[in-house]
Amino acid sequence: EGGDNQPPYLILLSIKNSNAPMSPPPLFSIRVMVECGLYDSWTEVKTSAGSQLDLFLVPGGKKPFLTVMPAIEQATISQTVPFTGALNTIRLHILSKYAITSNSRLLVSPAPSCVSSFHDPSVRISGGVLELTLSGSDVPAIDIAFNVTNGNCEQAYTPLQVQLVVELGTFDSESASTSMQMSRSSLFGVVDGSSAFLTWKAFLTVANVQQDNPLVSQLNDVSLTVRFNFEMPTMASCSIEGMNMFDQQLGVVGFSQSPANIVGSSNISAGGTLTLGGFLSTVAAGQDLNVTVVVKNQDHDREPPGSLSIVCSLDVISVGLKVQSPLSWRSFDVFGVTGGSVVGKLVQQQFDLLFGSQTNPLVEKENTLIFKISTNINFNLGTTMTMSGLAGLPASYNVSSEFAVLNRTSESELIMVAHRDMYASDTYTLNISFINPVKPQSSPSLALRGTLVLQGLHGIMHLN
Repeated sequence: EGGDNQPPYLILLSIKNSNAPMSPPPLFSIRVMVECGLYDSWTEVKTSAGSQLDLFLVPGGKKPFLTVMPAIEQATISQTVPFTGALNTIRLHILSKYAITSNSRLLVSPAPSCVSSFHDPSVRISGGVLELTLSGSDVPAIDIAFNVTNGNCEQAYTPLQVQLVVELGTFDSESASTSMQMSRSSLFGVVDGSSAFLTWKAFLTVANVQQDNPLVSQLNDVSLTVRFNFEMPTMASCSIEGMNMFDQQLGVVGFSQSPANIVGSSNISAGGTLTLGGFLSTVAAGQDLNVTVVVKNQDHDREPPGSLSIVCSLDVISVGLKVQSPLSWRSFDVFGVTGGSVVGKLVQQQFDLLFGSQTNPLVEKENTLIFKISTNINFNLGTTMTMSGLAGLPASYNVSSEFAVLNRTSESELIMVAHRDMYASDTYTLNISFINPVKPQSSPSLALRGTLVLQGLHGIMHLN
């Protein structure tokens, strides 16, 4: 400004500030040399430190030669989802003593070891440090949130340090490294689950299923027990495919659970998928959830599927997040059916007339009919069996039986009522003694049917 002999004059000096904080001098001594012909003339002027205005939120920051170090006064960090493979949001709050300028950087160390990908181009890992480029402009505090996909590995709680690198022209200015305040609250039942970059493998620690009735066309209690290593959230759901051994049109006809009021609904789809949906409340980590659905078995024999799996959807936590486990079962006999507890094992209950003979075919002679009977399931005391086709059986006869008492209802039928339990592995003998009719006759066709008594069934079964 000005020209020859026309003050004032503006002098601009570009310097690099000291690496250490400095206070400005109270007075500046300025010597000016004036060149006039053969001789120079010096003059000295003393002036005050100048402006008291703030600069980058530094009090009196415009005072010449005042230097300060960037300083973080508070730094907190947390996350929203600890599960491996899940979409996760990292949240930071930074409070600086002075301004955070545009393109300043945060350096967080150590860098996380179990992140699959960063979804924000301003976040990267460089030299073992997590580097975030900031968009703030001369503000003292900034809140940051960025998304990552957790890796398929586990990382424990790790304390973090942070530095602020202020970008001002050619040179950067770094703050001292500061410990971050780590959130360490439990999240979805995971200890320290809110701690940034902690990852936890979610899985079912128990997944068992069994049935209580392997007989075709009968109602069947299918009981499921599951236990999680995390807190199962509300609105979650679980499903089991391959349940087409049950009547899909009838669906679930009964439903119970323990603890109560956890699962909101149950159904079997047309494709044979059993779904337990709309969890109404959480299931604590390590707590057993027991669910029993009453379904109707299909009407034909079948072997159980080779394997069944349960899949639980956790979209309410992170879209696409699932936990899956094969279902196990304890195989034991039910009603004498080997492996009858295994879901999907179905048999047609029946009597077998293994042997039928007589001791004398001559008319008007003493004769004994000998029958050997077996069953493919266990029947209890009170089971009723009706043998039909006994044409020619006289009104007078004697019965010898180790398992039943008889009551004749017609000329060609006998009703036998079991006075003891009958077992699938045993054979039972029935002898009927009488005098043969006076007229010859052909051997009739015999049939055996029954009304079965079985403990624990939902009703009486009729067998032909």
